[in-house]
Amino acid sequence: MMHPWQSIPLSNYEAHMSMDDIKQLQTLNECMREQLQCCRTATIMILGVCGGNGLEHVDVSTTRTLYGVDINTEYLQLAKNRHPELSNIFVPLACDVAQEAQSLPHAQLIIADLFVEYIGYDAFTHAVQRIKPSYVSLIIQQQTGEGFVSVSPYQETFSRLNEILHPITEEGITAAMEAINYHCSFRQQRDLPNYKYFMRLDFEQLG
Repeated sequence: MMHPWQSIPLSNYEAHMSMDDIKQLQTLNECMREQLQCCRTATIMILGVCGGNGLEHVDVSTTRTLYGVDINTEYLQLAKNRHPELSNIFVPLACDVAQEAQSLPHAQLIIADLFVEYIGYDAFTHAVQRIKPSYVSLIIQQQTGEGFVSVSPYQETFSRLNEILHPITEEGITAAMEAINYHCSFRQQRDLPNYKYFMRLDFEQLG
């Protein structure tokens, strides 16, 4: 059966995420800018790059290779088409990270925003150990209300995501990262509509 993320049109995803009472697409763009400015490295890997939201903030004077990883090949093609200014450094990688992390190359920085929720702690830390970054910056969604997916006209598009959704907490991901020798160096909460918030957590490799 097709993976749930392979059946979601990017237009529906972006329309849902950018609605005024959700505003996650806009917020993720701002977060990506901050994540890229905080840690400037020659190689970056973005897990769940989707349609390339936020890639306009990549500093091409510093970054030599930008890996965009996603399970949906149409997303990857759109990300590439949207950012011709990155054509010399952008390397799209079609990969089911939960099953194929061994195929991923090394990168100095991993950015994984709203990604861990869909593969779980074990698969994510396995991927980190394979990629061997010095820095990991991730964002998880938390909520004080009901429902991971916000109500919208596009909500039905995301119905199958429940098949792969993992409960993720700040304490859980921090413990999982500490178990593979990464310590949390930065945390930031950003409130959203609908009783939700993003928690950004940055990790550095010890030793």
